[in-house]
Amino acid sequence: MKHLHIIFSLLFIMLGIVIITISKMIEEVIPKLGYAAFQSAAAAGSYTPND
Repeated sequence: MKHLHIIFSLLFIMLGIVIITISKMIEEVIPKLGYAAFQSAAAAGSYTPND
C-alpha cells in the first residue's frame, strides 16, 4: 500500500513538471504569434496608427 502512495506522488510531480514546461513553451510562442498577426494586418493595410 505504501508503494501505491509513492507511485501517485511521483505521478503528480511528473504531471506538475509537464504542465510547467508546456506553459513556458506557450509563453514563448504567443508573443511571436501576436507579432506575426500584427505584421500581416499591417501589411494588408487594415491597420492604421489612428485606430
